[in-house]
Amino acid sequence: MMEEKAFKIKEQVLELSERAGANVHFLKARREMDIARFIIFGEKERVLTLPPVFEDIFSEQAIEIISAMYHSQDYTLTMVVTQKLEAHPLHMPERRNKLLRLYVNSDSKQMV
Repeated sequence: MMEEKAFKIKEQVLELSERAGANVHFLKARREMDIARFIIFGEKERVLTLPPVFEDIFSEQAIEIISAMYHSQDYTLTMVVTQKLEAHPLHMPERRNKLLRLYVNSDSKQMV
């Protein structure tokens, strides 16, 4: 089931990246809850059009930008598509880290 979902997501990422004029390189998933991990690279303007599109299309999953940087002439975004936070088992360190980040972010917004 998870492999089928990963395959479909990778197909869509490849198609959307090609349409936007960006390149994509798929990486091996590192965590249990990762569905797909990839690097999008190319002209910055083209690359940056993709994250909002992915957010809309993959609304059933969570999407994280792991890093953003220039590499040689290209702008690169390393991204991961994971299962939503609710699907993470309670004992997972990634779940605790995400909850802590959400708490810290919401707390800092209340202070403003």
